[in-house]
Amino acid sequence: MSLLLRLQAGLARRFRRHAAATRLYEQALASAPDDPRLLGRLGQCRAEAGDEAGALMAFRRLAEVTPDKAGAHYNIGYLLDRAGDEDGALAAFDRALQLEPLLDRAWFGRGLILRRRGRGDEAVAALQKSISANPTAAEAWLQLGELHLERREDPQLDGVILQLRSLQPNFAWRLMQAKEAATAAAGTPENEKPPAEQTPPAAG
Repeated sequence: MSLLLRLQAGLARRFRRHAAATRLYEQALASAPDDPRLLGRLGQCRAEAGDEAGALMAFRRLAEVTPDKAGAHYNIGYLLDRAGDEDGALAAFDRALQLEPLLDRAWFGRGLILRRRGRGDEAVAALQKSISANPTAAEAWLQLGELHLERREDPQLDGVILQLRSLQPNFAWRLMQAKEAATAAAGTPENEKPPAEQTPPAAG
């Protein structure tokens, strides 16, 4: 029966029938309450349906059942961040990284929170670690580029733009436009301004 419910739930989820899939996963868990795969699928399904509080409950239970698995802690951190609990999210990301130091998503989530908190150096380091673990993560490159832009670190920003030209050209274009706007807003240095035109003498 449990196998049939799993198959039905997976099919419902595939067709984005989240309410039906959630109900089927919950029925399957009634006979196997500590099944980590079912708990993970239930958490994902609830999150996809917009029930983030329910998803958080499922992932917290999953973390209790499999405390050595980084994925559950990452998902807890992601949902806590969305709920506005940055301290809880950072703690969950840190726990995930203790278990899986190369989990790029956890470094990315950590970098976003640190950036919002104005801790630029730490945010840059976290995003660089996310990219090191997953060099094709275009969103991490974009966030890193925006940080370099905010910090007026043009050489580093140019390096990010170069990487994004092949990974995600739209992101590269966005950063280039932002850089041009920032340069225009800053104005042209006095020593680079063209000489003022001479005023013709008044007719006598």
